[in-house]
Amino acid sequence: MKKLIIIIALFFLLQGAAYTCNICGGGTSDVAVLALDGRFLFNFGLGYDKYLGNWDGLGIWHENKYSKHQVKATFSSAYRLNRNIQFAISLPYVWNTSEVPGMKRSGAGIGDLSFFACYEFFHE
Repeated sequence: MKKLIIIIALFFLLQGAAYTCNICGGGTSDVAVLALDGRFLFNFGLGYDKYLGNWDGLGIWHENKYSKHQVKATFSSAYRLNRNIQFAISLPYVWNTSEVPGMKRSGAGIGDLSFFACYEFFHE
């Protein structure tokens, strides 16, 4: 397992500097959650988004005239310290494409690193 984590880390570290384009999307959409009897979990999630439009400040929907797409691969890990306390970490890698004039056509890069901590008061 340690070798796999090192290989994945090296893969991302050896990538050239890249920036996401106009549809940022560095956030996390996948979080690892453990069952009560679980101790450790490694998770991989894959998502695809097609942006069709946006809402303005007045709550009015505006359809996009141009194509915008995003693919996000998220690597997550969770660790249960005891029956009540759990920690997790999640890191997405994001690929964006766009046909908006004057904007970068494509980009890829590491998204926002997310940390998660949970204390469970009740168990059913």
